[in-house]
Amino acid sequence: MTIHCEMVRDHMHELVFDELDSETRAQMVEHVTQCADCALEHARWSLDLAAIGPAWEVEPPEHVAALLRRKVERAFVPWWGRALAMMRQPVPAYGVIAAFVIPLVLWSVARPPVPPPHAPVSDSPLSAAPTPDVATVGEVPPPRVVGYDARSIVPAPVF
Repeated sequence: MTIHCEMVRDHMHELVFDELDSETRAQMVEHVTQCADCALEHARWSLDLAAIGPAWEVEPPEHVAALLRRKVERAFVPWWGRALAMMRQPVPAYGVIAAFVIPLVLWSVARPPVPPPHAPVSDSPLSAAPTPDVATVGEVPPPRVVGYDARSIVPAPVF
């Protein structure tokens, strides 16, 4: 199997991290020793790995580790836990209360007054002359369709 530059570049990280089987590794090393572009790419990967390696050995100060731990714990709190934590703080709690109270107050002030159930009819010109369709208290309203009797309709045959 011949190895091309594109295949070597695709698997360069595996070569640098020594994650290849022995046969593929030998073929890739042979190609890197013969190809200048691939050798340059391998050198870049190796230098980057050599520069990053010592950074893993440095331990962060305790206060940085504690701060990072708190941020990670905060990021993985469920939504209801974050909402509960927000309600425990005084200013957002006042905001939530205001969000419920202000619309309630506005609704009670802005709604029209409801007359009592048996209020007398006002003296407006519209209510002076009763219309013939409107029944007064104690009367039966007149029928809307004259000459119609539901008992006279013959039911349709059922098949």
